[in-house]
Amino acid sequence: MSLGGNSRRLCSAVYSDLLYQPWYCSNLEIPKEWVEVENIPRCSNLSRQEFQDRFEKRNLPVIVTDVVTRWPAFEKWKDRQYIVDAFENNLVHVGGYEFTMKQYYEYADETNDEMPLYLFDKHFASKSSKLQADYSVPEYFDEDLFQVLGSERPDYRWLIIGPAKSGSSFHKDPNCTSAWNALITGKKKWIMFPPHITPPGVHASENGLHVATSVSIIEWFLNFYEASKELEYQPRECVVQAGEVIFVPRGWWHLVINLEESVALTQNYVSSANLKHVLKYIKNPELVSGCPLEERQTLHSRFHQALMEKRAEVLEVLEGKQSDCPKDNNIANLFERGGGEKKEESGFKFNFF
Repeated sequence: MSLGGNSRRLCSAVYSDLLYQPWYCSNLEIPKEWVEVENIPRCSNLSRQEFQDRFEKRNLPVIVTDVVTRWPAFEKWKDRQYIVDAFENNLVHVGGYEFTMKQYYEYADETNDEMPLYLFDKHFASKSSKLQADYSVPEYFDEDLFQVLGSERPDYRWLIIGPAKSGSSFHKDPNCTSAWNALITGKKKWIMFPPHITPPGVHASENGLHVATSVSIIEWFLNFYEASKELEYQPRECVVQAGEVIFVPRGWWHLVINLEESVALTQNYVSSANLKHVLKYIKNPELVSGCPLEERQTLHSRFHQALMEKRAEVLEVLEGKQSDCPKDNNIANLFERGGGEKKEESGFKFNFF
């Protein structure tokens, strides 16, 4: 066939991995084998001291089941219209685009993308005092030493909304902070590796500043999930349900995928338990994130100075009792092949789709 002197050959079928893989990932029904493993302990009626002794000081994850259900948000945020009205005409930033909340929900209803856009709004509280009033920081996490910096602290809290298959690929949380992630609606699959174990299929620079991983979360599962079972150290896995909050210890690699449309709230924080690690980490301005470039050089000095002025007792304890801090190599003993909850009981940059 000749058109304007150009020859074109017609063919009955075309096969392309480049075209097929995104289609396959976007249409794949998540296999039940991907969501069966539950080896992160769940606790209720946990005292603050128990949380610190069993999990925070030992840098181990845990799910707390009886906190989120007490928030007004647990009922109110189930209603999309409530969230739309709470934002009024304020825009949200999602994957380089701007939406109203109504527009984002329309996108979420219609998308069949391999990597659906994930709403991760760090300004939700300033945009809506109504949403800010609907929750309170759980007592387990209310020692947040970055508060001494006031408005100059690094970014630390986000409202997270996304359709099924949206989520975040493997990353460590910024500035060596710990975090909590509270699920209001939906279900989230979590996979976690301790700081000293790089997940299969993840390639990080020596200082952790640059991370390369699969194009999409589904691709990671297809290519590396089974391989993770063959590692000497087993990953920690769970499906967090609506009404639960998960503690994400400092330095842990984690991947999260929404199994259905989900609304969540997360905050990063610095407590006495991880203060020494944060201070060491932010000494290197290249690793600092969540604040303007011109402030990264001085974050360590400003934070240390503010602690001396407002929380001197914390620094005194830290400098006087370094030997009391748990060592990371204790974590390795909890990840032996076949290890389970029993053994556990005894003992940056974000990538979002």
